Amino acid sequence: MAYTSTMANPPSEKLRILLLCIAAPMIICTQESGVCTDTRCGGAAKGCCEGSPALQRKDMCQGSVDCDACCGWVSVTIPEAAANWVEALKLQKQPYGNFMTETYTSDLQARLPSRFKGGTRALSADIYNLFALNRTDTTSSQGGFPLHMLEGDETYHYYAGDGPLTLFIFDFGSGTVSNVSLGAAKPMQDQPQYTIRGQTWSGALLAKGSTWALTGASTTPGFDPRDSHMAAGNATLMLEFHDRFPQYADLISRLTAF
Repeated sequence: MAYTSTMANPPSEKLRILLLCIAAPMIICTQESGVCTDTRCGGAAKGCCEGSPALQRKDMCQGSVDCDACCGWVSVTIPEAAANWVEALKLQKQPYGNFMTETYTSDLQARLPSRFKGGTRALSADIYNLFALNRTDTTSSQGGFPLHMLEGDETYHYYAGDGPLTLFIFDFGSGTVSNVSLGAAKPMQDQPQYTIRGQTWSGALLAKGSTWALTGASTTPGFDPRDSHMAAGNATLMLEFHDRFPQYADLISRLTAF
């Protein structure tokens, strides 16, 4: 349905889309296999969800970072296979463009060294973490995870995808960066499981040609936000990275652009 107006000052494109979404949510917003297929709302469920409360899934709204998750929909611009896993595992979209959910936290508690603030953590914890490329998203907040460091160990697991996830491990001692292909297609090249030891800086990106990867991560001790450190936003640390790894300037910039 095209919009026509006889007003001297027709509404802006943004307002026009909003009016369409509110006026006819049941027409332009349909759900097929858990995927929102509207196009006039910018390819996402947000406007339609807000304009049609009956379509909202209240059981998924708490903790959702956007209306798509609240509706239980995933933008059709990520690969269909990835969207199916997001729906099946009830993964929630994260600020870095990945989709994640916690699956286990140990009831056992451990007393830890002084670098762990508070001193006590769950013994271990697990998550699902799906990475995907959004074909209509021009930002860098997708397809990987930013440069970060955990105080504890982190073990990655590869479950499914159309290609591997590349892990980048930064060694300040040698000034080198090692690559690990987290995957399960090529026995002499891919590793289905890999552990990054605590206090090691690392980041991840979908390998060239990959559009999605369903992975998991086990942390020992269990994850606590006090144990996670991001490189982006720390000006002094970023200078240290560029000084120690000058040949990896482009990679560092990409891993801090989420």
